[in-house]
Amino acid sequence: MKKLMKKIQRVFKSAGNNEMQRFYNIDGFILDLGEGHTLPVYQNDHPMYDKFVPYLGVIANDCSARYLLDIGANVGDTTAALIRHTSANVVCVEPTKKFYELCKKMF
Repeated sequence: MKKLMKKIQRVFKSAGNNEMQRFYNIDGFILDLGEGHTLPVYQNDHPMYDKFVPYLGVIANDCSARYLLDIGANVGDTTAALIRHTSANVVCVEPTKKFYELCKKMF
């Protein structure tokens, strides 16, 4: 519980210090995260979070996959990591209107 509270405090402290980034670079894509998104904080806390996603694109190519689904696409960070590493079409599914609009603008 103490560890969780420290993480929560760090997120709120970052938000208060304007350290939250609106735009974020993932594999050459500059994503619009919207206001107050915690992806940069999360990736800082979990450095291996997205490191293996590009390999999924390589595996999809090896399997001749035509489509990859990004279910719960959020702002499209996984799609951005995949898109440069596969010839498959990446389909984003995001039910939250705010994040859907950001994905639609980007891709």
